[in-house]
Amino acid sequence: SGAATPIGRPLAAELGLANTAGIRVLDVVAGGPAERAGVRARDLLVSLDAVALGTLSDLQRALAADRIGRAATLALIRHGELLQLSVTPAEAS
Repeated sequence: SGAATPIGRPLAAELGLANTAGIRVLDVVAGGPAERAGVRARDLLVSLDAVALGTLSDLQRALAADRIGRAATLALIRHGELLQLSVTPAEAS
């Protein structure tokens, strides 16, 4: 689960981000696609395949059915650093 979270303009500028909001990861499902990709609780998701993620609705749209089973690049902020992880979305169980 996650929550929409502002990204301070200075940090967004430093990391070269256009968006000033992301999705804070509250918890990660054990064995799920996010955990397998290396996503951790407290990470701040900022984009999926270069599509900005500022709200949970953005994330739901980004995880449309046509993306299931296809590798995607997830950009996130962890401890002030921008990371890019490869994640393969799966059907919710």
